[in-house]
Amino acid sequence: MDIFKMLDLLEKVESAFSDLYKKLHETYQGNEKASLFFSNLHMEEEHHVQIVRMERRIVQATPKAFSEPYVNLSELNNILEKATSLKEATLELPDLIRQIYDMEKSSAENYLVVALQDTNDDIREFLLNLGGTFAVHRDKIVDFAASLGVQIEDALDTPLRKARIGFSEGVMINKTMTVRSVDISEGGMFLLTGRSFPLDESVLLQFNVLQATISVKAVVQFNITGTGMGVKFTDLAESDRDLIKRYITQRLEEKGSEKVKRVLLVGSDMTTAQENTRIYMNSLLGAGYRIMDISGFEETVNALMKGIDLSCAIIGIETETDTNYYILHYISTQDRYKYLPVLVLTNSQDKQFREKLVRRGTIKLLSRITTSPRRLTDEVKALIG
Repeated sequence: MDIFKMLDLLEKVESAFSDLYKKLHETYQGNEKASLFFSNLHMEEEHHVQIVRMERRIVQATPKAFSEPYVNLSELNNILEKATSLKEATLELPDLIRQIYDMEKSSAENYLVVALQDTNDDIREFLLNLGGTFAVHRDKIVDFAASLGVQIEDALDTPLRKARIGFSEGVMINKTMTVRSVDISEGGMFLLTGRSFPLDESVLLQFNVLQATISVKAVVQFNITGTGMGVKFTDLAESDRDLIKRYITQRLEEKGSEKVKRVLLVGSDMTTAQENTRIYMNSLLGAGYRIMDISGFEETVNALMKGIDLSCAIIGIETETDTNYYILHYISTQDRYKYLPVLVLTNSQDKQFREKLVRRGTIKLLSRITTSPRRLTDEVKALIG
């Protein structure tokens, strides 16, 4: 399948979502809460469109570096049709929210299916990041529904919305097959099964937590084709629940005791460059870094004047007249930040300008077009661990 067909369709899906939420923002002008909610979704979808466009530019720049992904285009077309038809539908707000949630949920799963197929790692990173933003997106829909007193699937399933942490362990299913887990919460876990189990099927799970064996029945909540399934515990004993809770608490405390590494991420004043720079945020967050995401000279300098601790900075700079160039200059003149590692994302190939960036304290210049989120995260790790 042509990788550009997939990217073109992804952009159409994102644009359809954006148009839908823009219309709903206008439709509900008389309801301040709903209007603001749909406005925020519209802006997020506009950002998703920019992510897909960035993906296309990267593939176009180095097409031979990308293998062809496999994805069922008909599924994505179905999502596109749902978004288009919902734009024309006349529904009461509670029913509308339920329809939106179902549409967003299926869309996120489809992106994840695409991401986990045999494809180039760089495009996989982009798609996983997009899938990650969908998870946040869905949570916002769930929270808004709850504020209206509307119950949808996730709102009814509170245990699965509690703290979820990585949990890579062997899990026995029905005493016949052993698989690996990905994460766990007090309410359930995700398992790498490699095949689909029927939704709502009951399974028996056995796994170890803190050197104790837990045996529990669970029900299949959702599938990611060819990858695995999410399950919800249905008869977890209180003693076992306490054991899992204690394990999660310990892991969170261990994570919290580690020194926080804060990264300053400054998008260029140029709108497109600013949006492109921000696609790296999810990858950095996923690696455990705390991100200060700022745009604009005044806002950035105000933050730096407060003396906030930073481990490194990532700045998008395109020209010498770009205000971010002066941010780089400001950092280099402050005793507190004089030796702060700075990475600059730029498309400029002007030799003199690039030399000026280095003299201003840039430790490494990276191409904004060809630097994937994974590579940028690796560069940050190499600098600050």
